[in-house]
Amino acid sequence: MAHKILVADNQIQVRELFYDLLTKKGYQVITAPGGKEAIEYSAKEMPDLVLLDINMPGMDGIDTLRRIKLDNMSTKVIMLTGLETTVL
Repeated sequence: MAHKILVADNQIQVRELFYDLLTKKGYQVITAPGGKEAIEYSAKEMPDLVLLDINMPGMDGIDTLRRIKLDNMSTKVIMLTGLETTVL
């Protein structure tokens, strides 16, 4: 049985990229466009791993993480960001 991964990101290009890469490796992938959907899908689908964007409109990744962990503390989550920082 394939491991199930939930990818939550507001950018469709990011979701599609991870979907393509992970399904080619044999994972079952579920995608969510935002925090509310990620919480719903996580509770319903019980993924083995959640890839979660930090910066999403509405409910951000940190709040989403808190809610996912309230439902199931053992859920594994990797936080992602596309933020760039500059060190002067």
